[in-house]
Amino acid sequence: MDHKQKKSESTIEGLPKPSQSDVTSRTAGPVSVPKLLTTDEVAEMTALSPETLAQWRWLKKEIPFVRLGKKCVRYRQSDIDAWLEKRLVSVTSGGNPERR
Repeated sequence: MDHKQKKSESTIEGLPKPSQSDVTSRTAGPVSVPKLLTTDEVAEMTALSPETLAQWRWLKKEIPFVRLGKKCVRYRQSDIDAWLEKRLVSVTSGGNPERR
């Protein structure tokens, strides 16, 4: 086996290449791609202004976001759902405790 052939059988780090069955087993299932929302879509969903969302991004607070490019920002649906869930106020049927 010459040097070129040996190099093609291993990765750059010197580890053996995975077999085809290894690759197939890791990529066999459906790949889950998160739903990405625009700033306008999130503003509409949450009744927040796009300016508020931009300010929160600048301050790096409230809702996590994904920066896909210099001027391209998206939000994951799962992060919006989690943010809304944290703000859920549960109610009881036993009157209003704030009026005491």
